[in-house]
Amino acid sequence: VIIYVLKNILTRGHYVQKELNDDFSEHVYNDFITSLDPSKRYFTQEDLTEFSQYKYEIDNQLQESNIDFYKLVYGRFLEKLQTAKITYKNFLLQPFDYTKKEVIDLDYKKVPFAKNENELLDYWRQQLKLQVLSRIQEADEQQEEKLKKDPTFKIKNFETLEFEARTAV
Repeated sequence: VIIYVLKNILTRGHYVQKELNDDFSEHVYNDFITSLDPSKRYFTQEDLTEFSQYKYEIDNQLQESNIDFYKLVYGRFLEKLQTAKITYKNFLLQPFDYTKKEVIDLDYKKVPFAKNENELLDYWRQQLKLQVLSRIQEADEQQEEKLKKDPTFKIKNFETLEFEARTAV
């Protein structure tokens, strides 16, 4: 998988024709991380600090058939995916605090990577809360439309809509 991803990155950008140097390394470094985590949902600033030791070494590693950078980054990505699966399930076991006013920025190009794991977990919680709220709003709007067509239609309360939304998410 690592070789496949590497090959795609290199051929997609026509990097093969470029000289293997530090500029090449930096470009591949940034592109690889962005391609794995474009929404900045998995890596933290702490991860990036650890990865950065390879930022200007990728050219040397490729010449030596060394893929330590790719193993580290891709391995961390797989770990984060597993953590996300478990964490998402745990977050969705109970209703969110809907009285708490929060803001989430979804412009992934402008949003920085989370500083650490705690900030990343909070970001995951906010994303899930937003998804649940969106589903509640959609379900509520559908209920209103059904009620207009059928006055005998039974409206579900917020708690039921919220539970169904969390279950769907």
